[in-house]
Amino acid sequence: MHRLVAAIWILALMASACKPNADSTGTGSSGSAQPDLPPVAEGSIPRCEDLSRISAPADWYRNSPIYVANEQPTEEIRAWAAGKPGFEEIWIDRDHLGWITVAFSVDAEARQAELEELFPDVGAVAVGVDWTIAELEDLQRRVGEELGPLFPVSSWTSVTQGVIGIGVGVLEEERIAAFEERFAGEPICLEGADPAYVPAAGP
Repeated sequence: MHRLVAAIWILALMASACKPNADSTGTGSSGSAQPDLPPVAEGSIPRCEDLSRISAPADWYRNSPIYVANEQPTEEIRAWAAGKPGFEEIWIDRDHLGWITVAFSVDAEARQAELEELFPDVGAVAVGVDWTIAELEDLQRRVGEELGPLFPVSSWTSVTQGVIGIGVGVLEEERIAAFEERFAGEPICLEGADPAYVPAAGP
């Protein structure tokens, strides 16, 4: 009799062990629930991937010419632009048929009219920008001087976006806060890894 009671008691324990955990997420699964991952810290400074490229008004572009490779007369346009006030930079815009974009910090509309008159068969537009190369270079220097001693940073000039891009490694709250404190409102953008997906530091 005692053996029968003991056997029944053991079977009852085994059955209860096979039941779903009452503290689970309610899915009936024996696996543990994944914790919510912390979001990337936000701020007023944009992420580089979210910024648009600088372009001219849509009606300044034509349906031709279409440049496939690098056959644009870039150097000819550069030589013309270099003698104009406010010339900042020149680049090829692959989003607009490979046309040449010429950035001016003053009188961009006047330069556009000149482009259309002097180079009627060339795909080129003038765009107005609110920065100068000298200002961007000075900002890049300041970023290195002020943030370099705090944590590793890399930086580059993105003329197609009109900003200094800054690589901060991991987009941690304290790093973003350091930029917000010193450079909020400046033409910069941040690039880095989401801390939620960065492996934890080892021993």
